[in-house]
Amino acid sequence: MPGRSKKTEEKQALQVWLEAGRTEDILERMKDRPAAINTLVSMLFQDDPLLMWRLLFLLGPLAQHKAQNNLEGVRNQIRRLLWLMNDESGGIVWYAPQAVATMLAYVPTLRREFARILGSFLGEDPFEEGAHWAVARLATQEPAKLTDLIPRLRQSLDDPRPLIRLYAGMALPALGETRPADEQVLHDEGGILLAGMDAQSGRVRQQDLQSLWNETLFDAQAQWMVGLWSLSESPD
Repeated sequence: MPGRSKKTEEKQALQVWLEAGRTEDILERMKDRPAAINTLVSMLFQDDPLLMWRLLFLLGPLAQHKAQNNLEGVRNQIRRLLWLMNDESGGIVWYAPQAVATMLAYVPTLRREFARILGSFLGEDPFEEGAHWAVARLATQEPAKLTDLIPRLRQSLDDPRPLIRLYAGMALPALGETRPADEQVLHDEGGILLAGMDAQSGRVRQQDLQSLWNETLFDAQAQWMVGLWSLSESPD
């Protein structure tokens, strides 16, 4: 179509692959592009949370690949995402905490520099859920930098939102605390159904809160990460 920019055409092609679940093709196409991370971050505004998580989980391998020759470039990408979590930026990216944590999971050199910053957003709207996911994700990898968040995570066990309680409950044992009792996390809502996908296989499933609380959603090697969302967020 006349007048369409190459960037627009590329995003449209990526969107088609994203909807088809062709994440490996996206990774192969984008891994050597200097602006690959920026391009995917600009596409995070997805109505379907499944597509959003597919994009987020691509950021980790892309950051890992870029860091091999341009660690400073990855550092600047993370700084930019953190800036976009600031009201002064004028361009808030709601899923920035998950994006930063996913990149840090694959680029260990930068964890000590940035992991703790994500904890400062545990109580900041609209980032609470994403920041709790990020802290739970990184608690398995960089616990020493996050132990000062323990009091705040304990408070989160009283949050009315089940995913925030779940992530707080998972982060606390990784930080050396006793595993919270089931009732502290479940709040009589163990039967609530959630949807999720894991980063390694792309498998999508529906699972209740009780079952999720009893399984491992993250590991220390970055291969196993699960993105969750309420079924009410999914499009009809």
